Amino acid sequence: MIKIKSKDGNPYILRPLTKDDKVNLVEGLKKMSAESIYNRFHGFKKEFNEKELASLTDLDGVNRFAFAIIQVKENKELEGVGIARYHRSPGSNRAEFAITLIDRIQGQGLAKKVILELIKVAKGHGIKYFDGTLENTNIRMIKLIHKLDGFTTKRASGNLLEMEGDLSSY
Repeated sequence: MIKIKSKDGNPYILRPLTKDDKVNLVEGLKKMSAESIYNRFHGFKKEFNEKELASLTDLDGVNRFAFAIIQVKENKELEGVGIARYHRSPGSNRAEFAITLIDRIQGQGLAKKVILELIKVAKGHGIKYFDGTLENTNIRMIKLIHKLDGFTTKRASGNLLEMEGDLSSY
């Protein structure tokens, strides 16, 4: 378990995502705006199907890893507010990565802190590069990617950008 704080000092916990988190993923999607869902999933989605939930939670902790991002509220209640994950490309030192935060905590400086923690885990398992796909309308994430050492974006097709991150700087 890793403890981090947002810009405004609110406490959060990062812990490995488990199969028991399927319900939390379903609830988290309900807390996201249509724009956030589109930016993250490249389309609109009202719910996850069983195959998607299995893909998100069937993790081995090495080649497929994810953090649950948990907010610690004033009354000590815990609320799931996002996930950050990577999935290694078979037989390689590259992994696709993604991060999703519910709307009300976006812009509080958490994404960068979470990505840096995810990089530590990935590097510990021999991953040297992160790859991903972004909507060109996902301005917050594009700005964040450009602030990370060794990370770049380039136009893919349509409204998509391809992102690559060289983890050697970390």
